Amino acid sequence: MITTTSPNPASILSTSTPGNNQKNDYLGEIGPLKRALDIVGALVGLTLSAPLMMIIGILIHRESPGSVIYTQKRVGRGGKLFTIFKLRSMKFDSETGGPGWTIKNDPRCLKIGKFIRAWNLDEVPQFWNVLKGDMSLVGPRPERPEHIERLCEETPGWDKRFAVKPGLTGLAQLKG
Repeated sequence: MITTTSPNPASILSTSTPGNNQKNDYLGEIGPLKRALDIVGALVGLTLSAPLMMIIGILIHRESPGSVIYTQKRVGRGGKLFTIFKLRSMKFDSETGGPGWTIKNDPRCLKIGKFIRAWNLDEVPQFWNVLKGDMSLVGPRPERPEHIERLCEETPGWDKRFAVKPGLTGLAQLKG
């Protein structure tokens, strides 16, 4: 387990940021419909991807013993921390030096990890996060708490993404 000192994500957000302990005014009356679509989409996604996740899990475990599912803390709506689930694409204990950005041709990445990252298959377990209500099918991608302060400083308005639930897919994935 890695112990890091990171800022409290909620303290970074201004009290005027939409979504801070407020009802999501952006969705209005479609909020329940969006949640219902998220639940149905997550159930379909988990059901259809189960055989593929099992095969990938076996390949991950053969290449690098250890847990097949990797968890991280991420920042969600209103600055709330939640645990995100991913298929492990890197060697076990690859973050012993602390969290960091992945680089091109990262030596920590497994062979199967390169494939599942290229096809975003490492994100498939996040259908569980959608089902739990931590995420939505569509929304801004959640970020790690260790990177929030820098991202808010470097990108004006970046903190506005905390007004809505993070998503399995969003604008960044559509635009590349």
